Amino acid sequence: MIIDTHAHTNFKAFENDREEIIKECLNNQTFMVNIGTNIITSIKAIELAQKYENVWATVGLHPIHLATNLQEDEDEDGTDEKDFDYQKYKELAQNRKVVAIGEMGLDYYYIPQNEQEKTQAQASQTKLLLQELELAKELKKACILHCRMAYNELLDLLRANTQLAPERAVLHCFMANLDQLKQFLDLGFFIGYNGIIFKQIPGINFEELIKATPNERIVLETDCPYLIHPSKKGQRNTPMGVLDVLNEIARIKQKDPEELVQIYNNNAKRLFGIEF
Repeated sequence: MIIDTHAHTNFKAFENDREEIIKECLNNQTFMVNIGTNIITSIKAIELAQKYENVWATVGLHPIHLATNLQEDEDEDGTDEKDFDYQKYKELAQNRKVVAIGEMGLDYYYIPQNEQEKTQAQASQTKLLLQELELAKELKKACILHCRMAYNELLDLLRANTQLAPERAVLHCFMANLDQLKQFLDLGFFIGYNGIIFKQIPGINFEELIKATPNERIVLETDCPYLIHPSKKGQRNTPMGVLDVLNEIARIKQKDPEELVQIYNNNAKRLFGIEF
């Protein structure tokens, strides 16, 4: 049995065979947490969690959905959410199958290059993240943190707002450097590894990072339908792709996958406060 702590079977990519895929995963003892990225996908995640045992949900607004029109691959409505509806997300988050707020965070990859617009976009993302951290704190929920090209900025924000520091949090799809890894570990974060570890990214040594991350702080992800194993290039990833991630980490750490999966499943339980 294994849990994918960051799946998106609530996305449009699964609209034609969603139930078939989820049932296949569960039949193969692959459990999942579907991550919300806006109102629509958050509601869909809850619907799936209510329908299936050993499927959980999160609710949140991804930073790139503030004003980038990049969510057309996620749901049927390409309209961005210009503001975070705190009360609406709070209402959704109180469902018993919602185990975290997020994914939230900072993403500077798509922000404008014009200095004025860039500053405005960064300020909007900061405001959004603080609102979602506040919601997680109010509801005593775990946090799913997304970060791209903004790790130092995220660290600065967390340290400047210690009153909102999450008690349980994971840095999803980790791809920073060793020094930044140490800083997030010092803040108590779990570290999420997924298929990004199969990629060659300048300045990032995934083997080094994985070796430096204590097993007790690792959770497994797919980020499906994205980040599939290179041997399956061109195909859609599913939660069962989490086995590829487990096996690669086991190879790097020179450990038995069966030994590691028990540790990583227990980490997921601690992170989300769930039993399975």
